[in-house]
Formats: sequence, C-alpha cells, structure tokens
Amino acid sequence: MPRQSHKGDPAKVERTFSAEEQSLIDSRTVTPEELAANDGLDGRPAWIAVNGVVYDVTERWKEGRHHGLPAGRDLTEEFINSGHPGSVLPKMKVVGSFAHS
Repeated sequence: MPRQSHKGDPAKVERTFSAEEQSLIDSRTVTPEELAANDGLDGRPAWIAVNGVVYDVTERWKEGRHHGLPAGRDLTEEFINSGHPGSVLPKMKVVGSFAHS
C-alpha cells in the first residue's frame, strides 16, 4: 500500500496540548529576535515556530538544520508542505508561544 502524502495539509499543524504544554504556551512568549537567536549553531539551542508555538528541536536537528531548513525561524508553511505527518509535532518539546512580528 502506498504511503499517504501529508504534503499541503494545513490541518496537520492543529493539535491538542497537555496541561504542562498549555501552561508554557500561556506563560512564555518568544519574540522573533529570541527565536532567531536559537538557531542551533555554535552550541545554541535549535528552536522553530509552527502555527504560533515554539518548539525545541535541538536533539533532533543537527547543526541547526533539518532537510536543508534552518532553525530559528517560523517554519509553519514549510511544515505544511513537508511530507511529515501531524503526529510529529507532539513529539517535540514546547518552549512557548510565538509573538509574530
């Protein structure tokens, strides 16, 4: 059976959060500047924003990159258009909410 394509499905960025994750989202807002500073380079953490939530992907992304995409950015559109299913997001550590510029 062929694998189901998840590319272009905006519903995959919608998810539910645990109480602990929701508390982080409600209590911590990450600015665009703070997100950009956490680019995974030179030993810094690697963070990405997807659908208004900032995730720590440090342990999964080597040298701040994954499939050619750099950390430290809002990658909502790139995630929607990737082959990753929505089940990937709950596996990532929530940092807080993203303050869009």
